[in-house]
Amino acid sequence: MWEGDWIGAAEDFATDTDMKNRVAYEDEKRLHDEGNAAEDKEPKEFEDYVKLVRKMRSSLGSYDLCPSRRDLEERKEWFRHIVANCDIPVGTKLTAEMLEGKRPENGISPEYLDFFIGRVTKLDLKENDPLSWDHI
Repeated sequence: MWEGDWIGAAEDFATDTDMKNRVAYEDEKRLHDEGNAAEDKEPKEFEDYVKLVRKMRSSLGSYDLCPSRRDLEERKEWFRHIVANCDIPVGTKLTAEMLEGKRPENGISPEYLDFFIGRVTKLDLKENDPLSWDHI
């Protein structure tokens, strides 16, 4: 079938207005059949629907990771902090062997160990003294 025959067949099938009306009718029917239209509900039904949606949303919970008060208390006991592994005099360039992570947590976390390595101390440190930002 060539283009002219196709256009002629489409014109024979329906006018432009008929097609628009048919599409609009099908869209409205689909919305009504699926129950998506808010105006299809009675006020009480709609109120119940809103309550259900809100209840469902609240049941999803929260995606935030928040430690409990007890977790924060136990953290101090179980987490580590950076301490001097030996006596370190003023002006010493820190190495990994000079530093260690020990319990309980009452200082700077070992996650910052790389920040201290290669820095020069400003104060004397005794063995097992916790490091602070003032030391470098």
